[in-house]
Formats: sequence, C-alpha cells, structure tokens
Amino acid sequence: MSAPGWYHDPQDPRLVRWYDGTQWTANVQVLGSVPGAPGAPGRKKLSGGAIAAIVIGCVVGGIVLLGIVAAVAIPVFLNQQEKSSLADVADYTCHDVERFAIEQYGSGGRVNLVSLESDLVDDARPVTKLPDGDDMTYVMSCGGVASWDGGDTSKVYADLYVDSYGNAQIDLYES
Repeated sequence: MSAPGWYHDPQDPRLVRWYDGTQWTANVQVLGSVPGAPGAPGRKKLSGGAIAAIVIGCVVGGIVLLGIVAAVAIPVFLNQQEKSSLADVADYTCHDVERFAIEQYGSGGRVNLVSLESDLVDDARPVTKLPDGDDMTYVMSCGGVASWDGGDTSKVYADLYVDSYGNAQIDLYES
C-alpha cells in the first residue's frame, strides 16, 4: 500500500483509517462515512430501462415543445404576412387607380386610354381582406373623366380589385 487514501482500519473493521503513503495516521472515520473510502455508498448506476425512459421522455418533451412553438409561431407569421399585403392595399389612392387603368387600358384596345382624372366614389379599403385562391376582392372605386387617344373624353368609373397576392386589376366602365 503506497498510495495515500482511506483504507480499512487494520485494528477495527468498523472504521477506515487514513494512510499517508508511508504510515497509518491517527485520522479515523466510521466505515461508510467517507466518500470514496471502502464501504462508502457509491453512486448508483442507472439501469438500461431507466436510461431509455429518460431518453424517450426527453424526445417526447422536445416534440411537444416544438408543437407548441409551431402552434403559436405559424399563425403569427401568417397574420403578419397578410397585414403586410393589406398595408399595400390600404395605401392605394385614386392616383394609383388612374395609373393602373392607364397601364391596363392604355394599349391594345379599340381606343387607348391616355389619361384619367378621378375622385374617390366608394372605399372598401378599411374592411378589405385578401381573397383565397384565384378570387378577386373589391377594394375601391374612383370616378372621373377619361381621355382617349382619339381626343374623346367620357365619364368613367375605375373599380380596383386585388387577388390573393395583392396584385391589382382595374375594371373600367363608362357611365
């Protein structure tokens, strides 16, 4: 015995005594009361079943936590996405409707739209929700005077609709 440590007391089997590497010392303790000494209670090892139960519990807990986070985060994300698209719609003015009408009806028709001066006639922007799928939803109507490339003018209404992506479409008709 050359290593220092607690060993069974050679004189009393109920005790452990400190060996300093060269001789026994006067330091004694009751058997089992000194960690790491002979007779001390050791750390109990977990069985394979206990380890498996802990691992399965952690995996199930992680999946449940992920589900809770997804249940909260996905609707928040989708709501923010819709609000972002609706913010664009809410900012449209009759000037935008005029510009869209000229882009849409400015070429390719029997007579091309050259300009449009209009005022707001009907406004659904505060309650507009983006439609589902391929549907269009009404946003607003602007009425005014249209100038055509033959020099003619006429009173028209330009109704603004948007699709589920917020893309604008104009329905232009004479009154």
